[in-house]
Amino acid sequence: MLQEQIAEHTAASLPNFVLKAFDAYLGGGQLAVGFCRVKCKTCRQEQVVAWSCKKRGVCASCAAKRMVEEFEHLLKSVLPAVPYRQWLLSMPLDVRYLLGYNADMRKAALAGFVGATKRH
Repeated sequence: MLQEQIAEHTAASLPNFVLKAFDAYLGGGQLAVGFCRVKCKTCRQEQVVAWSCKKRGVCASCAAKRMVEEFEHLLKSVLPAVPYRQWLLSMPLDVRYLLGYNADMRKAALAGFVGATKRH
């Protein structure tokens, strides 16, 4: 569905990870796609809750949940156990776009970045 809209309005296409995130977002929150039934033990009232998309890129609610989950994992399991230093790689927007489409280019950029940080 998203691919058809993009093709209709532009000659460009989107990377697969973007298309998957949009498809999951459009399917999230719909009872027809999947749900669970929850029941209060005290008052016995039942409610149906639709599944979420569980992605980070599009849905603000799921993005916040994933961010908190990743932060908790880092805080509890990774950071206390090892010394660390944070490095940030920032690329111009046109280069970011290319890296989003080209896995080989992304791999080379990461290897160059890791190599440069190891020398410091």
